[in-house]
Amino acid sequence: MLCRTELGERYNKSVEVAPQGNYRAEHLTEVIEATYTDLRATANPNHLVAAGWIAIPTDTTLDEAEAAKIFAAVGAWNQQKAA
Repeated sequence: MLCRTELGERYNKSVEVAPQGNYRAEHLTEVIEATYTDLRATANPNHLVAAGWIAIPTDTTLDEAEAAKIFAAVGAWNQQKAA
């Protein structure tokens, strides 16, 4: 979850999920949706800017700073709230 405080400070809430074995993306839908729902429940709804996930097909992990760079590079922080 990409979040921003009332003062404009950015922060993220994240969790790493590493299923065992090899899966196609469409087989991970339930895991992604359940993880998203659980994580969103812990976020301040007034701070929520966007949500996203990063899939890595190898046994690699990212720390929060690395993930934040990826989300920034793709413009995830530039979401506008719907009226």
